[in-house]
Amino acid sequence: MSTDADSATTRREVLQRAAAVGLVVGGVSSLGIGEALGATPKPKRGGTLRVGLPGGPAATDNLDPHLEGVAGFAQAYRQIVYSKLTDMRPNGSFAGQLAESLTPNKDATAWTIKLKKGITFHDGSELTVDDVIYTFKRILDPANKLNAARGNIDMIDPAGMRKVSKYVMTVKLTRPWSDLPAAVGQRYISIIKRGAAGPFTAQNANGTGAFKLTSWTPGDSYRFVANRNYFETGKPYVNAVTFIGIPDSVARVNALISGQVDVINDVPGVQAQQIKNAGMKAIVNPGGGWTPLVMNTNAAPYNDVRVRQAMKHLIDRKQAISVARQGFATVGNDLFAKSDPLYASSIPQRTYDPEKAKSLLRAAGQLDTTFVLRTAAAESDFVPLALSFAQGAKKAGVKVTIQQDPADTFWDNTWGVAPFTFSSWGYRTFFTQWLQSFVSYNAQETRWNNASQKKASRLVYKAAATGDAARRKNLAFAAQKLLWDDGGYIIPYFKQTVDGASKRVQGIEPHVFPALSWYRFWNFWFS
Repeated sequence: MSTDADSATTRREVLQRAAAVGLVVGGVSSLGIGEALGATPKPKRGGTLRVGLPGGPAATDNLDPHLEGVAGFAQAYRQIVYSKLTDMRPNGSFAGQLAESLTPNKDATAWTIKLKKGITFHDGSELTVDDVIYTFKRILDPANKLNAARGNIDMIDPAGMRKVSKYVMTVKLTRPWSDLPAAVGQRYISIIKRGAAGPFTAQNANGTGAFKLTSWTPGDSYRFVANRNYFETGKPYVNAVTFIGIPDSVARVNALISGQVDVINDVPGVQAQQIKNAGMKAIVNPGGGWTPLVMNTNAAPYNDVRVRQAMKHLIDRKQAISVARQGFATVGNDLFAKSDPLYASSIPQRTYDPEKAKSLLRAAGQLDTTFVLRTAAAESDFVPLALSFAQGAKKAGVKVTIQQDPADTFWDNTWGVAPFTFSSWGYRTFFTQWLQSFVSYNAQETRWNNASQKKASRLVYKAAATGDAARRKNLAFAAQKLLWDDGGYIIPYFKQTVDGASKRVQGIEPHVFPALSWYRFWNFWFS
């Protein structure tokens, strides 16, 4: 725990001190999912929570609540400064945050949204439906180029929103969508005050969240103070929060053990037991996130479906879990949203099959090709997963070269650029993930936009429009079968992520979404 005076610690100081500790990676032992964190006494107020997050290049960091920024920083900042109509529960379902209720009509072509009363922005003004309408119109306006955010709610008709009263509004959709509560709960859909406009700074980052931003050094650090008018009674418990950017995952572990930060995310599985041995807590989150190998389906040789299928048979998934996750994962089958009831679990499990892979590559005229897989230490499993894939390919007689790029520029210079590389996703429901992968993110990742993708998306839209559960599942299955056969994702496993924390930090709840209770720092406190 730090005192408020300690919060001026910089990323440079943390990295220097952590490096000086010279920690050695230790052995691994089993940790259970949602490991018991001990009896929780009554929460106390006070202190500054110091959070070690990946950080990244200053040039790409930004405070716009509807844009993605630097990994780790972006999600956490938006989660604690702003609020959404809904938010994801630890099990992956959605509950009202600013919204008291969201109610569809019979065919889910229109919804009625009712806000909770008495919620205020940081400047003291009250939240009303005028703010929600303004937010949605800003996101949906193509001129604003908020593509990731717009892709989540592109089913909302910007001309179809009506104010019924101060706290009640109706929304017409451009297509039926039964999963609207999940769509409006995505991390890009922060509700802002009517009239708010960029450039967003520490002075005008005006949300309804539990913390107020006081200062910001792009790519390096953020500082916040508690919002004592937050709408969850009695929260937040801590007086302040500081984010410190530490791109290297091992350096984050060292910073935690040396006492320079109080909590960290993305602990390499090999160091989970080391954290426990040092008297810290290792919190294992249930597997929902996924680390796909991403093939650009428009770039040779991955524009040949036979090559894509061959790559999917070159990975030994169980070995990958052992090597890249140290056992902290469950087997994937090149499909996402495993916790969703719509997940196509009856599709046969794809296996490591060297002979089939070689046969497909031979048919495609690519058996002698050297494939380049670009990776980086931007996520703790990227490099070991790449090495595991290359090992499986080598056993099959397929040549794969690993190119390791700098961690701090991976998301700008490698992801979305290299034809064969990695990505990282937290858990999303099936419909939401489909939109984010193949609508808002399609330009950056797999570029899967051929006839199979178009057919699959039509099936998804039909599924989202039907109230019949059995028909919805059948339609979703058919779409996933097309993705499984033709798409550019290799999804070897679903990650059980590990967070690290000082023993004194309480209120951390294992969560299916990426890290640190989905950054619900308003629930954290020091014992």
